[in-house]
Amino acid sequence: MVNHKSKLHVLTVLGALALVTIMLMAGCANKDPNKLSKLSSSMVDIKNPTTPEEIDELEIPGFVDANSGTEGGTAAGELALPYALGDSGLSITRLGSYTGRFVEDGSDTLCFDTLMIVVTNNSENDVQYMKLHLESESDKYEFNLTSLPAGKSVMVLEASCKKFDIQEHYAFGAVDSYALYQEERSLHDDIFVIKGADGKLVVKNKSKTDITGSIYIYYKTADVGIYIGGITYRAKIDGLAAGEEKEIETSHYLKNSSKVLFVTFANE
Repeated sequence: MVNHKSKLHVLTVLGALALVTIMLMAGCANKDPNKLSKLSSSMVDIKNPTTPEEIDELEIPGFVDANSGTEGGTAAGELALPYALGDSGLSITRLGSYTGRFVEDGSDTLCFDTLMIVVTNNSENDVQYMKLHLESESDKYEFNLTSLPAGKSVMVLEASCKKFDIQEHYAFGAVDSYALYQEERSLHDDIFVIKGADGKLVVKNKSKTDITGSIYIYYKTADVGIYIGGITYRAKIDGLAAGEEKEIETSHYLKNSSKVLFVTFANE
């Protein structure tokens, strides 16, 4: 079942639709922010741990490393780390189990011993979307990540919350689809002032021009120097007049552990 020579595939229409679905799910989730357990770090500015040594030193809450007590490669099998994902410039730098909130579908339900990987982007390109899978003798494990800037790392949980098994022999299957951002992204801080608190964002149009179309704010959760979850959250505002300020509920935004990545908008 395992194919060590699988090559990268070009982005498919299915992959693009999956990206939109993940972001829409994040934007539509309606959770009480007071019931969400806050991440331990107050870090909002994401650091740049990219070497194997730096990644290994990260103490990710809820994570148990498959390398614990071993030398060379993972105790889980054939996936020697770091493992380069073809010629994408990305690599799997850690693998193990995670117990905590399942963030990948926006539900934040508790999960236990879920298979987890850390993916590091050592390329010079910002990744819009990547779907990859691992394989074992008995199963297939899928991972989806979105909005991973160059030089950053992200913790990604198995998409259907499948459990990590120390007895399994995991190996790389394939990068099923991926895409790079083709256009520059921006916070447009010459137009918008964005402030956040737990469960909400306040956005002001400080320019002298009305924004009549939809405004989208994209953000991710972060902790201990890396992004937490392949998911990217999206909040929407239906227009802002010049000088106007609006407050929107954003159930997954936490003041001390969310980072706004970029803003998009259009005038109708």
